[in-house]
Amino acid sequence: MDVAPLQPRVFALGEEIHIWSVQLRGSDEHVARCSVAASVQESQRAEQFRFQHLRRAFLLAHGSARALLAQYLGISGADIEFKYKPRGKPYIGSPHTNLCFNQSHSGEMAVFAFAAGCEVGVDVEAVHSLPDMDDLAAHFFSREEAADLFSMPIGSRDQAFFAAWTRKEAYIKAVGDGLHIPLDSFRVTLLPGEDARLVHIGGDAQAAGAWRMHAFHPAEGYLGALAYAGRRRNVRLFPAMEASALLDSPAVKRASHCRERETEDIGEIPG
Repeated sequence: MDVAPLQPRVFALGEEIHIWSVQLRGSDEHVARCSVAASVQESQRAEQFRFQHLRRAFLLAHGSARALLAQYLGISGADIEFKYKPRGKPYIGSPHTNLCFNQSHSGEMAVFAFAAGCEVGVDVEAVHSLPDMDDLAAHFFSREEAADLFSMPIGSRDQAFFAAWTRKEAYIKAVGDGLHIPLDSFRVTLLPGEDARLVHIGGDAQAAGAWRMHAFHPAEGYLGALAYAGRRRNVRLFPAMEASALLDSPAVKRASHCRERETEDIGEIPG
């Protein structure tokens, strides 16, 4: 795949953080284009998936990342080289840029976060019932989070569980330390009506105060979360689009010009 840029920096970040939601639907031709553009590491990871639909979703997600990055960087997607930090977090190795990004996918939905000079972490999960939810919460959540979850009616726990899970994953991904940070070593909010935020990190509320967190709904049946450190930035959530549309340059051009008024601001303007 080689998604040529329409013009330098079609999508301008400024001081904002952008979140794109992409439904992982595309033709065999779109999947083939993504496969051709994939790096060696991406190709190896794709081959590890036993089922074809999982390989397709993986390739479409990573192809969509290249298509979006091409528009922010003003270069061809094929010219983007990814490198990986010691714990596996990807970043742009070439060209040299201060553009930071992160991505996540679950089921047929992928989300991508982009910021200039600010490490971001993003996560998305399909909300569904888990027969072992209580055991997972008891093992991976902090004691306070588990207590909050168990205080809720059983029928309301699915949303709360995945609200907590996405927020915890987003924080870990922003730090870039993978599962080397124990999930029960910090606390996030999860109860309905509570703003998404870190409550404490290792019992330290002041350390948690340096972090910003946003919850969002990328599509029906999915929950997402964004985390980043430092001053509060405005966060713009773009409407969900299909990977097949994103991977075709004219569709990307339409998104950049026609969807501007449809974006949703889910964060505060920096003070």
